[in-house]
Amino acid sequence: MKGGAGVFGLRVGALLLGIAADWVLTNSLGIERYGVFAIGISWLSVLIPIGALGMNTALLKVVPAESGAGRTELVCGAIAWTSRRMLLASVILGALFAGGVLLAGERIDPSLRGVLLVLAGFLPVQVLSVHRQSVLQAFKHPVLALLPEQVLRVGAFLALVGGLYLWRGEQLGVLDAAWAYGLGMTVGLAFAAFWSRGQTPSAVRAAVPRIEASAWWLLALPLCWNTVMRLLNSRADPAMLGWLLGEDGLTSAAGYSIANRLASLLLFGTVAVNAVAAPWIAELHAKGARAELQRLVTLSAQGLTAYALPLAAVLVGFGPWLLALFGEGFEDSYGTLCLLVFGRLVTCLAGTVGFLLAMTGHQARVAKLMTGCAALKITLNLILIPSYGELGAAAATVVMLCLFTALAWRDVRRILGVEPTILAGFGWLPKAPATTEGDER
Repeated sequence: MKGGAGVFGLRVGALLLGIAADWVLTNSLGIERYGVFAIGISWLSVLIPIGALGMNTALLKVVPAESGAGRTELVCGAIAWTSRRMLLASVILGALFAGGVLLAGERIDPSLRGVLLVLAGFLPVQVLSVHRQSVLQAFKHPVLALLPEQVLRVGAFLALVGGLYLWRGEQLGVLDAAWAYGLGMTVGLAFAAFWSRGQTPSAVRAAVPRIEASAWWLLALPLCWNTVMRLLNSRADPAMLGWLLGEDGLTSAAGYSIANRLASLLLFGTVAVNAVAAPWIAELHAKGARAELQRLVTLSAQGLTAYALPLAAVLVGFGPWLLALFGEGFEDSYGTLCLLVFGRLVTCLAGTVGFLLAMTGHQARVAKLMTGCAALKITLNLILIPSYGELGAAAATVVMLCLFTALAWRDVRRILGVEPTILAGFGWLPKAPATTEGDER
């Protein structure tokens, strides 16, 4: 997989920068104010895929397929058309969200209200950055695709936060952190836009764009729903902790966010593999090359397993010490960390099952699974969070992850005839599917 070593190295750098940024924030803001910031980022994480409309993921299917067929006019049209729709949708969504925050008035904590308004203003910036990164990824430049979001944005954010702290010589305000985060997103967009234009083939730039709006809408909207449901499952917990627990939820949201940050290191390998493999998965599936697809998936699964097992042992074994690095009170979230590590480990060992289904034309099936699991998770959160706080949110996450993974693993074997785990290396392969199912709309 071309670019795999570069992607892995980039992810290592992003990991170190992300931990450094969280460490600076938690020690500068304190646990309660960091909780306010975490709730704001939780809301932003859900808004971004809604504003993107699933078109960033659709580009990963459309661009490789049409480029391989030599239809440069459709590639040009898809890039331009999705960019305009994503910008318009994110502007409208940001304005509606900001209006809702203002209408809520005193029902929202003043510091949280300020954070939400600042981040809503920067929503179109991040959505456009996501679009440009998808263009780079679709043209098989995974390192350049990840660099703006994973390194440059976080690096700029860290530099701004550190600069403010040194300049003022006092504890950082949560609004300062929100502005620094937004300006970091702007830096990421600037580089992503520059590189995406430079890496777009000249034949595509020179082509007269052709639009197939109906087909692209039908492709993008289920992908949008998938992503929103996935982020509701993975990023909405701090917002729900703040909503259901009130002021007590600030500390819980902060502790959960750091525990989830550490547990999400297990996904580091998954995201790196997906970034490299996405265009190849779509291309091999379009050609009907099931044997080559199985080899690609097996190689990915072996790498994920070798990465995830030792890392999970380290996170559980050194969890209390790692949490204490982020400041006083964070070590109380060790139980949360252990639960989340278990859930993430299950998803890693199963392979990239949901992504594999989505990239082979079965995004509607993934949407159904995601919707059912999101509904279950939210229901469990409503039941468990009032009594068990962040532990209840973590338990709901584990149940959701295990259920989704099991169902998606079954569908990958049955529909694609591919074994997504390392068991394929031992000859445990499913039967070839009787028919090739297309996109379920």
